[in-house]
Amino acid sequence: MRAPTILGLAAVIAAALVAWPGPAQEMGQGPMGFKAMAVLQATTTASRQLIAYPTGGTPEITALLIEIAPGGQTGLHKHPTAAPFVYVLEGTIEVQAEGEKPVVYSAGGNPGFVEVFNTWHNGINKGDKPAKLLVVFPGLQGQPNLVRPETKTGM
Repeated sequence: MRAPTILGLAAVIAAALVAWPGPAQEMGQGPMGFKAMAVLQATTTASRQLIAYPTGGTPEITALLIEIAPGGQTGLHKHPTAAPFVYVLEGTIEVQAEGEKPVVYSAGGNPGFVEVFNTWHNGINKGDKPAKLLVVFPGLQGQPNLVRPETKTGM
């Protein structure tokens, strides 16, 4: 079954990020050979927004595995409640946020980032193989993690 594997991976990453002793430090061996390595520790998004957690409802975490075909894109969107954590598992994507220069994230180099929120942006796979991403949304139950513009077509 794929769903428990995705949730399990998201839980391990979330636990490692929350309980981590410091940036780029190894936690060491734990019981039964458990070993963890930090992939990201941040207080701001990729566009230097302070990270803020959603309030005013029941907290909810949503984890998605996303695949973007070569030449494909996420489409213009924004996250209204909080900034999601993104980890590039395979391939490369270029993210263009409104008013910002494009930034490239790659499984081989710069794989993890905290995406912007309440800012229009688009992710594009300019590579020749699929880009696979793990995206973890902190949000509120019953609230959308992503919205698309009604008429906005570009940046």
